[in-house]
Amino acid sequence: SAKRSAEAEPLYRRALEIVEKKSGAKSLEMASELDVFAAFYRADARYPDAEPLYRRALTIREESPVATPERLATARNNLAVFLRERGSLREAVGLLENAVAAAGANKAVEATQLSNLGDLYADQGRYTKALPLLLKSVDSGEGSELNILARLRKLARLDYDRKHYADALPEFQQALALAVKLNNVSYRAGILEELANLKRDTNQFLEADKLYVEAKALREDDPVETPFLAHLLNSMGVSAIRQHRFADAQVFLLRARRIYERSVGTESALTARCLADLAVCYRDQKRLSDAEPLFKQSVEIQEKTIGADAPILANVLRDYAQLLRASNRIAEASALEARAAKLEGLSE
Repeated sequence: SAKRSAEAEPLYRRALEIVEKKSGAKSLEMASELDVFAAFYRADARYPDAEPLYRRALTIREESPVATPERLATARNNLAVFLRERGSLREAVGLLENAVAAAGANKAVEATQLSNLGDLYADQGRYTKALPLLLKSVDSGEGSELNILARLRKLARLDYDRKHYADALPEFQQALALAVKLNNVSYRAGILEELANLKRDTNQFLEADKLYVEAKALREDDPVETPFLAHLLNSMGVSAIRQHRFADAQVFLLRARRIYERSVGTESALTARCLADLAVCYRDQKRLSDAEPLFKQSVEIQEKTIGADAPILANVLRDYAQLLRASNRIAEASALEARAAKLEGLSE
C-alpha cells in the first residue's frame, strides 16, 4: 500500500499542473482537482497533507465570481466534515453554521448539512442544540439511502451520548441493518463499535467484546491504519479499563495514540481524548506521575480544538479532579469540579 501510494502521488501532482496550465490556478476546475488530490491523502490517512489542499479549493470557490451560494455551502460542509474527522471541531462548527445559513432550496443538501451540524454540536456536548437539527434531518426523508443511514446513525449517537440507551439501541440496530443492506463496510464497522460502546456502558461486557472484535476485523482490512481504527481501539481500551484489564487497555490505547499522532497529528480532539483515557488507565493503577501530564495535555488540546466552553470538556476535568483528590490536592480538584459542573449545565 505504501508503494502504491508513493507511485500515485506524483500522478496527482502532474494532474494539478495540467489543470493549472489549461484552466488557471484559480479556476473552479483547479478547485475540483485539489479536492481529488486531497481525497487521495485523506484515504491514505495523511490528514495534515490533505487539509491545505481542501482549504485552497475552498478559497478558490469563495473568490470565484461564478461559484453559486449553494456550491459554496457544499464546499464548506465538505471541509467541515473533514475537520471533524481530523478532530478540529470548533472550526468545523463555524463552517457548518455558515453553510446551513446559505444552503439554498435544495432540501437534500440542507438535511445533510443539518445532520452534520447536529453531530458536531453533540460532539461538543451541546445536546439541546443538536437534537432539533438531527430530528429535522431524519424526518425530512430527503436524499439517498446512504444519506438516510448517516442521519439515523447520528440520531442514535445523540441518544447514546444523552444516556437514552433504550432509544439508541433500536436506532443503532436499524442503522446496522441498513448498512448491511447497502454493503457499506465502513458504516457497518462504525455502528458495530457504537453498539459495543452501548453494551459496555450498560455493563454487558461479554456482548460488547464480541461486537468490538467484529468491528476490528473489518477495520483491520483497511489498507492503512486510519483514525477510525484508532477510535475503535480507544473504545476497546476504555472497555478494558472498566474491567480492570489494564495491560490490555494500555496496548489498545498506546496503539490508538500512535495512529492518531501519525494520521491527524497531536493537535486534535481525537488525540486529546485518547490521552485522557490513557491518563485514566494510569491513574487507576495509581501511576499518578504518569497520568497527570497526559491530563494536562488533553485539557489544553481539547480547549483549543473543541472549545473551552464545550460541555463535553467536563468529562476530562472530572477525571483529572479525581487524580488531584488522590494526591490530596483538594483545592485544585474542587476548582476543576466547579468548572465541570458549570459546563455540564450548558449541555441540556
